[in-house]
Amino acid sequence: MGDEALRAAYRALEEEAGDYADPGKAVAIVRRRRLAVVGATVAVLAIASGLWFARAAPTQEISVATPPSSAGQSIHTACMHGCPTYLTLTDGRQVLLGERTAPPPGNLTLSPDGRWLGTPTATAFQLKDLTGTTVYESPPAGPGEVIGPWAWSADSRTLLLASHASGDVSAYYLLDLTTGQATKAEVPKGFEPVGLAQGELVLFDESQYGKRATKVELTVGGRPITFDAGDAELITADGGPSLVVREDRVYALAPATNTMIEFGLDGKELTRYQLGGQPLAPSKAGYVVSDAGKVSASGQQLFALPPDSQIVVPGMARH
Repeated sequence: MGDEALRAAYRALEEEAGDYADPGKAVAIVRRRRLAVVGATVAVLAIASGLWFARAAPTQEISVATPPSSAGQSIHTACMHGCPTYLTLTDGRQVLLGERTAPPPGNLTLSPDGRWLGTPTATAFQLKDLTGTTVYESPPAGPGEVIGPWAWSADSRTLLLASHASGDVSAYYLLDLTTGQATKAEVPKGFEPVGLAQGELVLFDESQYGKRATKVELTVGGRPITFDAGDAELITADGGPSLVVREDRVYALAPATNTMIEFGLDGKELTRYQLGGQPLAPSKAGYVVSDAGKVSASGQQLFALPPDSQIVVPGMARH
């Protein structure tokens, strides 16, 4: 097995299990969730138990009285297990978030503008304003569940959260970061929200999971829209699509070729491009990717971290 295949398998497992309450169930559902990693996954499952199937450890407090007063550039931990997790600010300073945390994706998040840092607590999910003193918290998680970040609005004003155990979601919440008010999001049974567009939830019909397809049908404001990638497979036999929504754009990954396809909300394909690494999140500079710790967008390196780092950049959440 190649090093890149092993890293890819770890990444897929981490995304699916890093913030789950029940490790056994998390392993059982890895195959049916978004990105399938064929072959390498089996080997990783054999050694993964106990490595990072845990909620993030309590974070070190970022003082409300003396906030960093600088936006977040990234969150990272340098290894899969046991390494400390750091927040790097846009002015270059680093803040220790935890000594022995689970890898950050799925547990921690930064808003697209880098202003808000999201971290789990014992019972809920907390958002801190890195440039001010405001702290907001989600409603409490259900029994045996954890609260995790699901999707950001493009303007960083809204975060969609989910209370879930091993992928089974009992409730979604929309946290308004202009007021701190959290409201329960009404999601029809059998659908999964994959983003926010123009104030509306973008919904994916879960019956499409595991059915190989080059087309994905999403629903926006009750209106079904088909996204046709032509010859590029967006849904694999082992999982579902990897989708990120940013206002009036839907980014869909064709995993077999690591190609990102950008659609408009009308379903029309706008452009497609080959990614030079693991996709992280769209940004104004282009789609941000990581290649052995080198983080770049549109071919321009933004910063570099240790090769095996688990990385969160602004705007990253489950979708």
